[in-house]
Amino acid sequence: MYIINKILFFGVTTFLLMAVLQIHAQTIGDYRSKISGNWNVAATWETWNGTSWIVSGTPSSANQNITIQNGHIVTITANVTIDQTTILAGGKVILSAGTLTIANGTGTDFIIAGIYERTSISTSITISAGANISCSSGGLYTHKVAGGSVPTITWDNGSVLRLDSSALSNLNQSFWNVEVTGGNASSLSTDNTSRTMTIRNDFKLQGGNFYLKNGGLSGGTHVIRVQGQYLESGGSFNWNSSSSDNTSVLKIEVEKDLIVSGGAWSGFVSSTDCNSGVYFLGTGEQTYSTILEHNATGAVRNRFYYKTTGGPTALHEIYNGSIAQFSINGTCGTIVGFSPWPTSGSLLQTFPINNTSGVTLLDNRTINDTLYRTKGSITLSSSTITYASNAALAYNGTVAINTENAEFPLSNGPKHLIINNNSGVTLHSDRTIACNLHFQNGLLNTGSCISATNNTMLVLASGSSVTGANNNRYVNGILRKIGNTAFTFPIGNNGQYAPIGISAPTNISDHFTACYLNTNPDISYTRSSKVASIHHVSSCEYWHLNRTNGSSNVNVILSWANRSCGVADLSMLRVCRWNGTQWENEGNTLTSGDTSAGTIRSATVASFSPFTLGSTNAINILPVELIDFSVVQKNNHQLIQWTTATEIENDFFSVEKSYDASNWTKIAEIKGAGNSSQILNYEFLDYELCNSTCYFRIKQTDYNGDYTYSNTLAKSPKNNVKSVVSYFNENNLILESTKKIRAITSYNSMMQKIDYTSLLNSNIAHINTAIWPAGIYFIELQSEDNSSEIYKIVK
Repeated sequence: MYIINKILFFGVTTFLLMAVLQIHAQTIGDYRSKISGNWNVAATWETWNGTSWIVSGTPSSANQNITIQNGHIVTITANVTIDQTTILAGGKVILSAGTLTIANGTGTDFIIAGIYERTSISTSITISAGANISCSSGGLYTHKVAGGSVPTITWDNGSVLRLDSSALSNLNQSFWNVEVTGGNASSLSTDNTSRTMTIRNDFKLQGGNFYLKNGGLSGGTHVIRVQGQYLESGGSFNWNSSSSDNTSVLKIEVEKDLIVSGGAWSGFVSSTDCNSGVYFLGTGEQTYSTILEHNATGAVRNRFYYKTTGGPTALHEIYNGSIAQFSINGTCGTIVGFSPWPTSGSLLQTFPINNTSGVTLLDNRTINDTLYRTKGSITLSSSTITYASNAALAYNGTVAINTENAEFPLSNGPKHLIINNNSGVTLHSDRTIACNLHFQNGLLNTGSCISATNNTMLVLASGSSVTGANNNRYVNGILRKIGNTAFTFPIGNNGQYAPIGISAPTNISDHFTACYLNTNPDISYTRSSKVASIHHVSSCEYWHLNRTNGSSNVNVILSWANRSCGVADLSMLRVCRWNGTQWENEGNTLTSGDTSAGTIRSATVASFSPFTLGSTNAINILPVELIDFSVVQKNNHQLIQWTTATEIENDFFSVEKSYDASNWTKIAEIKGAGNSSQILNYEFLDYELCNSTCYFRIKQTDYNGDYTYSNTLAKSPKNNVKSVVSYFNENNLILESTKKIRAITSYNSMMQKIDYTSLLNSNIAHINTAIWPAGIYFIELQSEDNSSEIYKIVK
């Protein structure tokens, strides 16, 4: 489509250029610009002598056609009279001094297809009787004069009037596009004569001050009518400079959108005549978007109207910016043929709030399509927000947001809820929606998952549905579903999406409530307590699913994915339920997917409580499965051993030791296998025996930092470590044994081997410690009979 548009544009431009050339076919006496320069300098021009273009003086109205060519800038610095003059696209004429007189000749006397610019208040333009000026499509008239008048011109479709400075009169023309970029006194009227400035396309206020009425006699109707879009990004739109004028009527009439993204509104309107204000005259959808404050007592805030018959089909009201705002309305009075800005009915469609300081709603609003809350809050001032039968509430943007009573009332609330905020939306209180929960981006945070019964939750009424949920978009917390249809709860936790489903309940009033925890159920529900048919249950996740109303029995559908720590055999998977004392086997009637992701369906469940995945054998990982863990006394050390059946994403094991079962110290770190489906054995020797009962456990850590603990084992004391030796000999440690020493092994405080030496037929051990840093060490002297003596050394 882009290429086609370029071709069309080129074609239209070429056509216009050819048309101009055909109108001004070369004849003897034609002038055209040769270079950029001064109009009154001969070198700037060349003339057609019948066979070629030659340099010969400067043009005037006595000559034939005058053309300013593409790329040339010609400046007028003295009085000039012209006729049949064309500024081609890409060409430019600047009036910087003197008077430009347009003589009345054949056809259009002055065609602006490029740029005509007036830059000095000392200049003027005189249009002879019968003469005419045309600003054609693509043509631009730029007014850079601090005062003066805009000449009367035929403004073709696609032309532009640009006010870079103040124009004091003659703005009551029919323009195509108007751009205001500067000036302090742009004025439609300075007296009591009624005038209308018509812009057939867009009005753009980018800077300066634009006045509908700037002083003068009171009275008259002063209108700027925009048949396209009113777009204000800077400057100030001023109604009337006089605060005492109560008889002048001032109007903005707009047929498309009125968008205020910058700048301000200022000035005064009549305090008694409600005819002054903003009028929406379109026949389709129209939008009012603003950053303006609309002070609660302001004279314009309550002057917004739309055409009653044949007017807009939909209105959209948007609040942007960072200054606290008050809502607009049309409460000033009744205007013949017009209705006040809607507070109810089907006309108001969307109502976006995107203001960091919030909006105070001064009258009621009925939302027929969507209320958007992006930033800021809504304050209700003896007013309410209600939603039509299919209206939605949408939370969008990038700033985390909490829902509030104003936009999400307990009754008459939205029928649809849209989550489109990548920083998340947090539900402030229990709320119900009747139709659709739609995820586009981010999480909906509800109450924390304690038991899925007594915490803040979203309730989906009977007939409601969910769309768009995935690994990045779900309910993080508690969700309730009412009704008698099968349902999948789009829930998750800790960055993991973990849906759980139910088959259809019996009664439409039944409801079930669910949430998910991405953590080891062993913390609250002992994993080792299980029925005989279950080999083990998951140690990394579980769900709360409660029947919170009714007596329906349903099938429960659990899901698995990468978060589930590994599934290897679908046939051995089971749905498991905690019955208060142990994990029950709720069966496997149907599975879907594969070992990477899928679902499992239980048999009919009559009681509800925590659920998780289980396996009837050791093949399913769920996750790293310790099938043996022991600590035994061996000679003068403790041998710690453990065995895994399978491992997935297993980074390392930490051996931890404690003397009170509360404060733990890591005494070793052993690299895991990463991913394995075979039996693997691990061991570690602890040479620091306990003087009292001590405790051991294994901590398993995944690549992503998640970890789980083994059960805790206690060992009674056996003092086989020799007394602590403190020494200060810098380079040599001497130990004497009653037996012949066969080998010397040195360990650091983490029981990692740092040195090994073989000896024969000696009772004396010499250990060089020069390179050892200060710390605790253990020295094992192994005798020829394989007995050992262990010394704890403090350097």
